[in-house]
Amino acid sequence: MRLRLLAGTCNHTCNHICNHMRLRLLAGTKLATLLPSAVLEDVSLRMEDVLVPPGELLLLEGDLQSESMYIVVEGQFEILASEGNADAQAEALVDYGTWGPPPVGHPQPRPPLVVATVGPGAALGEVSFFLKRAQRVPRQTSVRASIRSYVLRLERHNLDTLLARRGLDFGAPRSRFT
Repeated sequence: MRLRLLAGTCNHTCNHICNHMRLRLLAGTKLATLLPSAVLEDVSLRMEDVLVPPGELLLLEGDLQSESMYIVVEGQFEILASEGNADAQAEALVDYGTWGPPPVGHPQPRPPLVVATVGPGAALGEVSFFLKRAQRVPRQTSVRASIRSYVLRLERHNLDTLLARRGLDFGAPRSRFT
């Protein structure tokens, strides 16, 4: 199954996301409780500005591959939970971009439940971001942009590289997120 998650990065509109704003957004995440402010500043410089068009999936329930967390800068996202056959629903969503009819011979998936709507300042994907390597935790929900949105993306390998250069090990604090 091929998954198209992000349409691309924004080089023009998102230039307004200065480091001060990045730090302020990071201050509202679990990272701020675990890392010294100097490290947070370095982390903010490694985050990527990403444009997410309406209807685009940011995270897919059950995904074990993605190791990113996101902070919503602007826009709105729906948090979707499956009801019933999550695999069939994910396949329909990825293949058709909607919860439309499945191919012949496939079960009819139920539409996802919108369990929450989040906006600026929300952190998305934190649980899998922190626990994935040690425990192989799949994404617990899907996240879809309701409107054109901007997020900051932090890849886990970028955080690990930064911490290793500073002689820090982020392995032990992961248990704080359970």
